[in-house]
Amino acid sequence: MEQGILQEIVIENTGSGGGQFVMVPYKNGYALKRYRGTGEQLIVPPFIEQKPVTAIEKKAFLSCKTIKEISLPDTIEEIGDWAFAHAEHLRTVMIPNRALLRGKELFLGCLRLKEIRIRTREEFRDLGLGRMLAMAVTVLHDYFLFEPLE
Repeated sequence: MEQGILQEIVIENTGSGGGQFVMVPYKNGYALKRYRGTGEQLIVPPFIEQKPVTAIEKKAFLSCKTIKEISLPDTIEEIGDWAFAHAEHLRTVMIPNRALLRGKELFLGCLRLKEIRIRTREEFRDLGLGRMLAMAVTVLHDYFLFEPLE
């Protein structure tokens, strides 16, 4: 996902607590490179300069201690390695209802993560247990949900 030195664009978080998203050009749109701030609720914008935000780069939210909720737009297609790792207070992640290219250990150390909500076209809503588990396995990887017993 990373592409050398690119011009960064800083966008304000519209969720509670503020903060800023640092975006970089990526493919035909933008990638979220990192978050700066102490916001609790983050809403990643779907478009920057009328181009889609299609990726979350690796370590974009690494060790962000104040984040409790992150909402990803329907335009997201890729999530990099350790994107949310060690965001210790992260409880809820809202994701698009589609297959995502994802890196490894996205939620490493997110011990308070309780809910992955899947965005529908109408609004965010919880889906049935089977669908939720299928998406969780896709997003979190099998080893995160089903660690071998020792």
